[in-house]
Amino acid sequence: MIGEWATRQRRAEAAILQGAGKCPPSRKIARMITSGRQHLSKADSIFADQVEHALPQLAQDRRFLEAFTSMVRNGVEDGLAD
Repeated sequence: MIGEWATRQRRAEAAILQGAGKCPPSRKIARMITSGRQHLSKADSIFADQVEHALPQLAQDRRFLEAFTSMVRNGVEDGLAD
């Protein structure tokens, strides 16, 4: 199990160093942006950060989405007006 994990980590780091030759599909990018970073692989997390760095409005929209999701999950209506 540890060997498989280490292999995945090495491959992810190698992919980062080589660059992602092909852009992932838009559906996968949307999932990466809207998922919590703790649920992504290292390579996907770095890619999502690069996308948000290139598109600052997208990063702001993600923060709004996280705030709204938290508000709905916790049943708090205070932030709704904002």
